[in-house]
Amino acid sequence: MKKTLTQEQIAFIETYLIQNKVKYWDVRAELIDHIATQVEEKMSMGVSFDAAMMQVHVSFGNRPQKRKLNKENTQWIFETSIYADHSGFERLIKDKQKQLNIGFRKAFGSTVLKIFKQPKYLLFILLYVFGLYYLESLNFTPKQLKLAVFVPILALSLIPMAYSIFFIGKKRQHLGANLLGVYTMFPLHMFNMLSFMPKSFGLEMTTAGWMVVGFFGLVFGITQYKITTNYISKQKAIYNRWKSV
Repeated sequence: MKKTLTQEQIAFIETYLIQNKVKYWDVRAELIDHIATQVEEKMSMGVSFDAAMMQVHVSFGNRPQKRKLNKENTQWIFETSIYADHSGFERLIKDKQKQLNIGFRKAFGSTVLKIFKQPKYLLFILLYVFGLYYLESLNFTPKQLKLAVFVPILALSLIPMAYSIFFIGKKRQHLGANLLGVYTMFPLHMFNMLSFMPKSFGLEMTTAGWMVVGFFGLVFGITQYKITTNYISKQKAIYNRWKSV
């Protein structure tokens, strides 16, 4: 007969993960489902809950024992526990981070292509770029043109970053949102790189140059804004479902 875990046992699994340094709730949410399924399967074969937890703990690459000196510091003693080691979970989190980075990069590329296929975004970006040319005709100084380019890019970087930080809270316990917060600054890094490139060759930035920076800045800024807001919205829905169970 298939065994089903109680709410207390599921809560125990979450506490177990927290004590084993799995601090990111998005990682815990995935692991809880996986561990619960594995434990239920083992219990259905007659294994006790505690024994099943130990078997699953070891299956992640965690050691079942740790050694420590006795009180007299004269010999090593070995302690068997599901809290003895969490190195397997550390490797799992690193692998998850790599997967997320790959996923975000793919999402960035596909979202850029979608923006170029949507007339409303292209029209907005082109109007902005030609607006920069118009500002130059009004005798705007190079510093004023730089500011006109910088402010929209800054806003498109800070708004999704603030949204991400607000979502994950002060403890920053969401792996995906933490990583995405770093990506939100990419448009600003791009701005700095392109705006300082002429100076490295002893040249001054021209109006055409600022139009190029503004074009790519808006494209990348809108892209990152869409990726961040879509991702956080999905994660909020997952979190609400997870906590309601």
